[in-house]
Amino acid sequence: MTIGYDQLVAQLDKVIEAAINATMREQGFWEGSCAEGEFRDTVNLMHDPDAGGEFNPVDFILTYPAGEWLVTDGVNRVPFAQTSWAHSGYEPPFIGIGLFNMVRGAIHGAFANWMGLPDPDSFATPIGTLGSVAHSLNVGGPFIDGEGSESEIDGSGSIELDIHVNYVDDELAQYNGHMIDTFDANYASRLRPTITGQYVVACVLGTLMAGEQKIWEATRQDVIQLAVDAEAGFNDLANRRGSVSLKQLLKVAGIASSVAGLFLSSTPAGPAIGTAGKVIGIIGSLTPDTPERVEIGLSGGSVDEVIATLQDSLDTINKTLAAEEEALHWCGFKAGGVIRKNPGQFDISRPGEFLENNSGEYFKDGENLQVLIPHLREIAARFALIGGIQHTAAGQLDSTIGESRWSRWSSLGWSPNGHYNAYNDLYAELDMVLTSSAKELKEVAGRLVQVSYDFQATEDQVEQELQRLTKQVESELSQH
Repeated sequence: MTIGYDQLVAQLDKVIEAAINATMREQGFWEGSCAEGEFRDTVNLMHDPDAGGEFNPVDFILTYPAGEWLVTDGVNRVPFAQTSWAHSGYEPPFIGIGLFNMVRGAIHGAFANWMGLPDPDSFATPIGTLGSVAHSLNVGGPFIDGEGSESEIDGSGSIELDIHVNYVDDELAQYNGHMIDTFDANYASRLRPTITGQYVVACVLGTLMAGEQKIWEATRQDVIQLAVDAEAGFNDLANRRGSVSLKQLLKVAGIASSVAGLFLSSTPAGPAIGTAGKVIGIIGSLTPDTPERVEIGLSGGSVDEVIATLQDSLDTINKTLAAEEEALHWCGFKAGGVIRKNPGQFDISRPGEFLENNSGEYFKDGENLQVLIPHLREIAARFALIGGIQHTAAGQLDSTIGESRWSRWSSLGWSPNGHYNAYNDLYAELDMVLTSSAKELKEVAGRLVQVSYDFQATEDQVEQELQRLTKQVESELSQH
């Protein structure tokens, strides 16, 4: 269950009362507590001590939370302001409500920036969407990273997509000639590599989003645990158990290096174990290392000393989550750079027209349109369907945009919106290559149909035939 705002507020109330109890012990009030609603001690009052006045031991009571001073004769309680001591110029030891407010202000001040944290639950739906997008593109194929290293990723996601790509590969294998070779080099053989590139980018996007969710889940737990430790530490001081020495390891540390596995294992993106390992390795190569072991703690023999280490520990939590967000920022930034540097690995589109005429040079001896017509039309349908899958994926991505879920009240972390800008920029890159590829595949599909009609078909005829072919293929698939 996500730790929320109300739980932190409730815990801070406990911390404040524990700190007030400890502070009152430091003032010499060894009896009573916030829970009892009062603190008690015998105070020696002296009027005009410079003139040699005598001590007057008085039983004082300070009420909580009102901070009213009372005196007692052992039976009756009277507001100090109404006593003869007050009228004779005596003063209480200190201003009670002022002390309470000082402690309350110190605790609230330490935790002030941590009251408006992003809600981890708000990331769940877009993470699921990114998992579905990645799953729909997981057809398997080679991937070349920014350093030129190639990985072969085995597809285990979209069965429908795999069927379409396999059909194209198998059909073309039985033919050759200039047209077939050109078509294969520019499109058919590039289907798997470019879609695999899109799949990897979708996994990086999911990792960035899942990372932000896990960062805030862990950070909330770290902050709450620190508040629980603070309560325990102040209670130790109040009960005279010696100085405070409490330590904890931060859960937020090291998230950037582990979140790829979390995304791949907890969403529809989840490929086979071997594939996951390769994708995690690719994402890991883009992600800077961060410390996985960061320790914070509370220490000191006084309330002031413990509050000082409390603030230091909160600062360390902030620096740690900032480092995790920064690492994910650079992961997204580097992934975008790989796309921009090597667009052909992610986008199947090519400038210029293809299959502009049916010149005989496209065919080998004995190979003609009559032989190729049924195959070209079937491939056209497959291309249109593949483009449709990419178009749908691009549409699904749109719902994951929006920086409000990343925003925090203060300047905690890498920026006011964490690494959202890196996420948004990478989203734009993936959206562009998906949309461009889908458009190109649709146009090539139409061109294949036009070739099958010996370039005599109108645009409307091509579109109608393409729709008929795709419905036919979809119907055949649904029967298996």
